Amino acid sequence: MSRLRIVVPMGLDDNGLIAKQSACVMGGDGNCYYEGNLYDAVNLRLFHERLMCAAGRLVQKYPTVARTHLEDHQYIPVGWMEYGPEQGIQKVDITYRSVLDQWCPTAREEMQSALGDKYSEVEDEGKTYTFQGRELARILAHLIMAKDEDANPTLSQQTEPYDGKSWHPDIKPKAGLWIVGDSGVYVMANCPGLTMPGGSGAVVSYAHECNPHKMAFDDWREAKRVGFGADDGVEFIDLPDQIKKAREEFASANAPTGTRLGPETMERLEQVKLVVKMVPGEYDPEWVDGTMEVTWR
Repeated sequence: MSRLRIVVPMGLDDNGLIAKQSACVMGGDGNCYYEGNLYDAVNLRLFHERLMCAAGRLVQKYPTVARTHLEDHQYIPVGWMEYGPEQGIQKVDITYRSVLDQWCPTAREEMQSALGDKYSEVEDEGKTYTFQGRELARILAHLIMAKDEDANPTLSQQTEPYDGKSWHPDIKPKAGLWIVGDSGVYVMANCPGLTMPGGSGAVVSYAHECNPHKMAFDDWREAKRVGFGADDGVEFIDLPDQIKKAREEFASANAPTGTRLGPETMERLEQVKLVVKMVPGEYDPEWVDGTMEVTWR
């Protein structure tokens, strides 16, 4: 019995490589076998029939043109299946219902009707990312002292043509965090000026669950994909009320250039935790902290 991943390809239907509504399965080598029933065979009109056909080709390594290698950014996992050449489909678990519905609107209904109790749906997996520690404290300290007008917008906050700096006229510039998904998942300030020693790059705080410097490649890659999605991207996260209050107090103090936050404040900032629950296309941030008093010197 083989456990195979059910996937939805990204962008490949646009160039005709994989027809929309095709059933696509992958093993562990990155090769995707698919069946789209381009010639309207009567025994491949239902999604589970196409799924069984594609799975059979994969398990038996059947020579076929309906196979291609997919890179990480070219597909989204939407479920799992258990398949045997003699037993057929023994189990299907669908996790990303919304993505599968967009790809093939009839797939879930057809599989549920045909497979009965062999078919199940679970909540979209998503991923919870947590951020806490020295790097996040440095980022928050920087944002306390930053000005809103220095903030850079995300793509969704920009006006066209996109230049990385021009805010949409309906959106007021605001200092805050970017949560970024590419090589891992991390947060950073949307206001420039906070760099690593030697200016080697911006200071970032990696999610404990998706840190490429502390995790094996396959582990962090999967942790990024199930929450953030296959594509790279950036989303804006607003600051918690206590940091906003600290920003107001710092601005009203007219502190001279070079002012730094006191050690007591930095210690408190290291206790601040950001928890972000993400499903591709959706995110829900939550700040967890205690009472914070800000001092500077």
